[in-house]
Amino acid sequence: MVVAYRNLVFFLRKNVRWHDGQPFTSRDVKYTFFENYNCGTARNYTDYCNEEVDKLIDLQSQELDRAKRQKLVWDIERKLGADVARPMLAWRKEYFTQWSHVKNLVPHNSLYNYARMQEVWLDR
Repeated sequence: MVVAYRNLVFFLRKNVRWHDGQPFTSRDVKYTFFENYNCGTARNYTDYCNEEVDKLIDLQSQELDRAKRQKLVWDIERKLGADVARPMLAWRKEYFTQWSHVKNLVPHNSLYNYARMQEVWLDR
C-alpha cells in the first residue's frame, strides 16, 4: 500500500484466488463500483441513481492510462461522497480470498457461524 496525502493506492497480490479458485483481479474491484452504484443494478440497495456517475464508472473501466483512470476513480469517489450515495459505516470482514495451500475453507453466509475451522487444513 502506498499512502500519498489522502490517497491510498492498493496493489493486488499475485496469485490470490477466491474461495472457488478463480483469480482475484482489478475487474473484481471495478465490479464493486458497478454493482453498488449504477442505476438499477440488483445490489444497489439504496436505489442511488446518477447518470453522470454511471458514465464515469464506464469511462474509468475503459481507460488504459493509470493516472487518468485513478483521477476518474477519485472523481467517482468525490461525487458519491457529495451525494451521500451509500455511506460506509463499517467495512465487512467476512469477504475473503485465500491462498492455494489453504484447503477446505468454506465461506458461510453469516459472520456468526464462520468460526468453525475444524475441517480447514494447510497443504504445505
